[in-house]
Amino acid sequence: MKNFSKCFPGFRSGVKSKKIIASIYYAMTVLILFKIGIGTFLIVLIIPFMLFFFISIIRKEYKRDLVDLVKKNLNNGRSFKHVSTVYTDKHNYLIIKMTYKAKNTYGRMILRNVTAKTDYKTNMITIIAENN
Repeated sequence: MKNFSKCFPGFRSGVKSKKIIASIYYAMTVLILFKIGIGTFLIVLIIPFMLFFFISIIRKEYKRDLVDLVKKNLNNGRSFKHVSTVYTDKHNYLIIKMTYKAKNTYGRMILRNVTAKTDYKTNMITIIAENN
C-alpha cells in the first residue's frame, strides 16, 4: 500500500500536512463525481497529475543544464556521479542544490555540493555557491 500511495500527488513526500490537503482534495473530487458527473470528475481528478508532471519536466531540464555546467568545470567530466538534487521555489526563481561525486586532480572520488539559481524569465542558470 505504501508504494501505491507514492503514485498520487500529496502522498509522495510523506509529509503529513500534504497528505491532509490531498485527502481533502480527493474527497471533494469524489463528491463532484456524485454531484456533477463523471466528465467533470475526471477533469478535476487529472489536474494535479498534469500540474506536477509538467513541474517535474521543468525541474529535470534545469537539473540537466546544471549537470552540464558542472561537468564543464570539472577536471574529469566523465567521473561525474549524481547523488541528489533539492529544489526550492522562490516564486521568481528556483534554487537548485545538487550533491555529486567526481574525481579530484589526484584521481580520488570526492563528494561535492553546488548551489545554483535559475531565473524563470531568462532560463539562465548561475552557480552561486560550491561546496556549501
